[in-house]
Amino acid sequence: MLWRVFASCSICTFLLGILNSLWTGTTFSLNDTGALKFGKLSDTESSLLDLPAAIVIGVICGLLGSFFIYVNINLGILRKKYLTKNWHKILEALFFAFLSASVFFGAVLARSGNCRAIDED
Repeated sequence: MLWRVFASCSICTFLLGILNSLWTGTTFSLNDTGALKFGKLSDTESSLLDLPAAIVIGVICGLLGSFFIYVNINLGILRKKYLTKNWHKILEALFFAFLSASVFFGAVLARSGNCRAIDED
């Protein structure tokens, strides 16, 4: 699986470089600095004042990651204990698919400007 992912990422990066050179009208070369460009960064845009924010974001993401692992381990134990039949597993997958689709649909509906009727005059 790792080799398949590596091969597909290599092919996609190469193809992205070709398409980017066609789009910008430049010549394609293999010594490009990188396929993905995030704009131009200068030294004045980041300073030591950004360090506390990066530390806070790192701590929050670390806590969320450990909470995810804790919940996933406990749900795995509960699944082994209570979901013994195949139809239970299918019912669980359908329930979570319905729940996540409902939450995402509700999030779109919660925004007032998204779902407006189009006037066809």
